[in-house]
Amino acid sequence: MASTPKKTTHDELVTAIREEQDGYTPCMEAPDLFFLRDDQTSYTDEKAAKAMCGRCPVAALCLDYALDNNEQHGIWGGLGQRQRMSLKRREWDRTRNGKPLTPRQKPMV
Repeated sequence: MASTPKKTTHDELVTAIREEQDGYTPCMEAPDLFFLRDDQTSYTDEKAAKAMCGRCPVAALCLDYALDNNEQHGIWGGLGQRQRMSLKRREWDRTRNGKPLTPRQKPMV
């Protein structure tokens, strides 16, 4: 029986942030950019937030946390909510019950 992958916890994310650059991450420069409401979001703001993720030493762990915990809002690890859901769908399409899908099993789009 395949084991379930370990989920990234909030404590693990906070610990990683504390260990990197004395608790500083680029998103701390402008945290409001990462959680804009749909009516406030602009392409420029989203691009700026994602650029900050690009220079963050814990971006991969941040993205893992968001994916593991089904974060519905904000930019995490350089991806917005729609991008994260798309990534999860592709991962689900790629595997089913821990086994790679064969071409016959892939859903028709």
